[in-house]
Amino acid sequence: MGAIAAAAVFLPRVSVSPTSAQVPIYGSPSLFSINNTGLVPLEDVQPMLGICQLTYGPVPEQESRDARTCMHEDKVLGSFLLFTPWHTDEIKADHSYIISLQDALINSARFPISYADISIDVEYRVAFLPWRQRASFRFTTRQGGDSRLYWIER
Repeated sequence: MGAIAAAAVFLPRVSVSPTSAQVPIYGSPSLFSINNTGLVPLEDVQPMLGICQLTYGPVPEQESRDARTCMHEDKVLGSFLLFTPWHTDEIKADHSYIISLQDALINSARFPISYADISIDVEYRVAFLPWRQRASFRFTTRQGGDSRLYWIER
């Protein structure tokens, strides 16, 4: 029993969260933090972006969004942009790596995002293990009454 508990201490703990839950619709970029809350460093970290729905410009009055169309293999979105500019050699224990969606999206500076249903997948390797692992985190946006988008984790 003690060996299992000791091994659990060294399991990787990866999470992704928006750096701010509120994003002005016409303004600053959407930043996400990839967090390593485990005790061991993550190596060769490659974040990926999965896009289900992405709307630019003014928010439509009525939007038809069907979350089921975005499902693929239980929460993972079907298409990934594998060639994102995000990569880091290491995320140390209790450290983060910040990514900006605008780095991976064309025209996002000229046309702000008004709705998004995305996943951010993080592929990484734990220092003492020879294989790679992947964790998936899904987010959508909702517009508030204050003309801001709010990132909601699904």
